[in-house]
Amino acid sequence: MKRVLIAVAVVCLAQGKAATLSLHQCIDEAYGRSPELLADRYDIEAAEHEVGKQRASLLPSIGAFATLEAIDGSPVNVFNILHGVDIENGVVGSETQRTKSRMITTTTAKGAQRSSQVETTVSTDRSRSQKVSGEVGTQTLVLNYPILKDGSIFGLNNPPALASAKALKKQLEWTKHLSEQKVILNLTAAYLNALWYQQKVERDEARVDLSRRRLDIVIAQFDLKLKLTQDVDLAKAQLAADEQSLASSKQSVRDSYATLALLIDRPTDLIVKLDPELSLPELPPLGDLLAKSVQQHPAVGVQLGNLEIANERYRLSRSALMPTVNFNTSYSVGEDLEHWGTSDSTPTLFRSGFVAEVPIFDWGSRVAAMRESRSKIKAEEARTRQIDLDVRTTISKLYSTIHDLEKQLAMLKQVALSAENKAKLSRAQRATGAIDELTLVEAESAYLGTEEPVETTRFDQFEKYAELQSASGGAWKFVK
Repeated sequence: MKRVLIAVAVVCLAQGKAATLSLHQCIDEAYGRSPELLADRYDIEAAEHEVGKQRASLLPSIGAFATLEAIDGSPVNVFNILHGVDIENGVVGSETQRTKSRMITTTTAKGAQRSSQVETTVSTDRSRSQKVSGEVGTQTLVLNYPILKDGSIFGLNNPPALASAKALKKQLEWTKHLSEQKVILNLTAAYLNALWYQQKVERDEARVDLSRRRLDIVIAQFDLKLKLTQDVDLAKAQLAADEQSLASSKQSVRDSYATLALLIDRPTDLIVKLDPELSLPELPPLGDLLAKSVQQHPAVGVQLGNLEIANERYRLSRSALMPTVNFNTSYSVGEDLEHWGTSDSTPTLFRSGFVAEVPIFDWGSRVAAMRESRSKIKAEEARTRQIDLDVRTTISKLYSTIHDLEKQLAMLKQVALSAENKAKLSRAQRATGAIDELTLVEAESAYLGTEEPVETTRFDQFEKYAELQSASGGAWKFVK
């Protein structure tokens, strides 16, 4: 029987512990369920493939091609030039011969004329001059190697396109860190809002209990002719207001928890008790945090990525002023499809050479593009300095706000402490009969009224600490 009771107690404790949700648990769940972080991870994966694509585009490539053509007409081919041209007869080639007749007139000694026919042989290639038709198929294997292209030298250096892809990948990694801080800030704000209303419900319930005690006392004193009707009406109105405030707080608990549940992908209709244990870490010196934040802030990293990409685009525009050299080689095999399989010979073609392109004159287009890229570098440098200034300014303002809240909280705690002492004194006096029950209720109600400003300021302080973590880019952590 004891073992059963112990097991039930352990299960209950475990369920009670699981029912309490802490801020750290919410952040862990949000990390795994945030669509924004998931998108950032896929962007980084895509950027890795882009780096591979840019690297491969600057290395030798091999391709295979197959064509099927229907030919009808006289052959036109640059290789006909290699066999010579018979300009007089307008034929090309010298592989076969044909006979040409022409008349020659001669004059004899007696002045008579005699005509004779002379046959001459003219070399011609009828296969190249006559009209042909048919279906031809070719298969070609091609190798292309960009030797000098867009700042790449044999694809062995760090050309602008590849360096730009690497910079984009690094920039997206910084973007992911920036998104993480955004998730933490939004989640912390939602958690604090839900926790605030959760605690406000407890204070409102206590206030309703005090109002009911006040109304009972006032009604009892009214029956004894010690209170007026107006006092009873005032006590009822106070109770109604407190009950309305409690109902509103309960609704706010549901609404605020629904917002929190959406961020961690939980059911919005279930209310889970939040862990109220929150502590404020000690702030580092302002100068140290400013120096550390500028070095580690994701927004600065993203902007430095923009600057690096601008530099690589400048390199790319400058390389456009230089010659481009490609090495191309191909091997082709042809087939006469109408007589496929009957011919013993298969025509082949091997081509190999270098193709160089030298920019000579383009009305200054390439030079203007280079100057545009150089100006954009200066613009990105200025934006980098602005982001650096924004980070420093935001952190400095938050430090000032946090210190102001500390002063305000200290004064409110003094007021609350004074009200608490009065409530304790009233309880002691009531125990001895020195004061009546209504005076005790009023003292406890006054003390309860001083607690809410203290809690409000304390939660404002928590939110500013969370904003400071986001402003520092995670260089300093409120939630560790």
